[in-house]
Amino acid sequence: MRRQTVSKAKQTNTQTMEHKVGISQTIIDTWQKQIDLLKPKKRKNWKSLLTDKWGVKSKVKYEDGKFYNWCVRNSQWNKIISHKECLMLGESTNKSPFMEAVDDVFNDYNITDPDMKEIIFDIVIKQYVQHSHTGNHTPMAERDSPNKRRYAIPAM
Repeated sequence: MRRQTVSKAKQTNTQTMEHKVGISQTIIDTWQKQIDLLKPKKRKNWKSLLTDKWGVKSKVKYEDGKFYNWCVRNSQWNKIISHKECLMLGESTNKSPFMEAVDDVFNDYNITDPDMKEIIFDIVIKQYVQHSHTGNHTPMAERDSPNKRRYAIPAM
């Protein structure tokens, strides 16, 4: 009984929330070029892989003119958008302080070229990820502890 209610709650929660994945616009453009080379009937069969910063691969598919990434945690396909779109998501209601800082840099240096803005967005996002990643995680196999051989079979 409890298992059914938990699975039902998971289904309703994942259906109401819309998750998105942000990647570089250049990757999206290269995928779009690959799809444009295919015949319209073959486009639904196009697949690719996306690798995150930890080296974990996930599936990517093309459907209805958009790219989707499979998320194991949510067990659903998440829409793929560019980094710039990720930063602009909250702009309709209020502008994030991060986005205001990036816009100030564009205004200070008089940057109006959209391609240059996209390159700068990619650089800023990569530096932010490197800066915010703590690096404290080490796998259990690599940890050295005094009790590492506690469960070893004694020699007879």
